Amino acid sequence: MKKKTLGFTLVELLTVVAIIGILSAILIPVVGGAMKKARQMAAMTNATSIADAHQTYLIDLGRTMKPSEVTSVGDFAAKLAERGYLETAEPFFIPDDPLAPDPIPRSLAAKSGDKWEPTAQFTGVDAYSVDVAVGVVGHRSVSTTPLVWSRGLTTSGVWSEDGVWGSDEGFIIYGDGHCEMVDDLGSGDEALLLHYVNRTPTSNILEALPSRAVVRGKGAGSLDGQSGSGQ
Repeated sequence: MKKKTLGFTLVELLTVVAIIGILSAILIPVVGGAMKKARQMAAMTNATSIADAHQTYLIDLGRTMKPSEVTSVGDFAAKLAERGYLETAEPFFIPDDPLAPDPIPRSLAAKSGDKWEPTAQFTGVDAYSVDVAVGVVGHRSVSTTPLVWSRGLTTSGVWSEDGVWGSDEGFIIYGDGHCEMVDDLGSGDEALLLHYVNRTPTSNILEALPSRAVVRGKGAGSLDGQSGSGQ
């Protein structure tokens, strides 16, 4: 009697390989997309500490920062660090950002004489991953006024190729600390922001800021130096 051999035929092996290839083609993009979303949410959550620190500053001091005294992100960060509201530089950087330094600096600011100054490690970078609005007050519309957003947001409401995640999407964090990840800010009556004064929908982030506010940032795609136009 002929003895039966155990094993797979060539056809069976090729079929298994083909099935594995198909499943990989389906699952790898899904897993990769989920991991990207998780990193984005982690970065956004980390950056909310900037808004939280700023809100505490406003409550404790009863006034906002003067844009004329805050000429850089370093100045902004040093004022928060001086009172212990923010202790690390990490919220200002996103690992996915192609312009983020490697390694990301941890030191933020330190006392120098009678005042606090940002550290050389913090100010010496080529770019920050976020822009911040300086001059936002704490008694009006903080829930609809942007305070921090990922670098690359244009005044037309879309993200530029110089953004942290390219032109795909980014996040906005408002003065009260709530945040959202968006691919664009819409247009017309569907725009996601509100004009600071007349409360009509707008996709221009500068119109959602008071006229006294100034944006501070650094790197390609930043709105650094532009003033709010909500007047």
